[in-house]
Amino acid sequence: MKRLRSGKYIETEKASEISGITMRNLYDTVKKQFIISSGLPEEFGEKVQKLNSYGYAILRIGQEMDAYYKAVSGEYNLNERKVDLGEILSNLYSEAEPHLANAGFGLAIKRSEESIYVKIDTEKFYYALLEVLVNAVEHSEKGSKIKITAVKSKKFVKITLGNRGKPMDEETLQNCFEPFFVSPEKTGERKLGLGLTLAHFFFTQSKGRINIRSSNNSTEVSMLLPLDFSEEKALSVASTEAIIGKNEFSPVKIMLYGMENMENNG
Repeated sequence: MKRLRSGKYIETEKASEISGITMRNLYDTVKKQFIISSGLPEEFGEKVQKLNSYGYAILRIGQEMDAYYKAVSGEYNLNERKVDLGEILSNLYSEAEPHLANAGFGLAIKRSEESIYVKIDTEKFYYALLEVLVNAVEHSEKGSKIKITAVKSKKFVKITLGNRGKPMDEETLQNCFEPFFVSPEKTGERKLGLGLTLAHFFFTQSKGRINIRSSNNSTEVSMLLPLDFSEEKALSVASTEAIIGKNEFSPVKIMLYGMENMENNG
């Protein structure tokens, strides 16, 4: 039995079985779908977009299941490097903002002008922050702006993500980090209930933490990461872009593609 820091236990064998079913032939199937869709005539543009949207949804499910299995089986390894968090957030904005704009949402990122050095697994950080961002969008009012701020203290950087929309009820607040928990209002949708679980796991494994507060018409997610004061040279913007990648299977594309087709009731 393995215990996630979010709370519940799960049998490793069960996780392996679930992951195996989800991942089996997944990427080959999806890649074939992209090859087929890219060869279709121009008049099939709308259908291609919808087909690709489903493809990315499948990739997201596969990625989440793979990460969850690694977490519960002890295979979750962090490839930590010193980076400037401000540059990472700037990259995130440039990649994510067009997708959110197409979906009818705004995105604002405010950070300190001075460098904010942290030692993290950049790709896993991207996925963790994107999971929080997607969750915020799904609970936000159309036309609203999601705000991300990064503020340094003596030992930590605090990343805050806030949105306006229907607040989380008490049951959701108590269980949102538990694996496979889906809030009652989202039951029946194509959701695994692993996004915030994986975000929680990343921040705790990175010697940080994550907390959610929700009241009235707003929700705020606070994420802490320890600052890095070592003499190690930080990766440049170009280096971090190479880690994340800007291709058809980049983290941002997998997580945010097709959000403009998302049903959202605010």
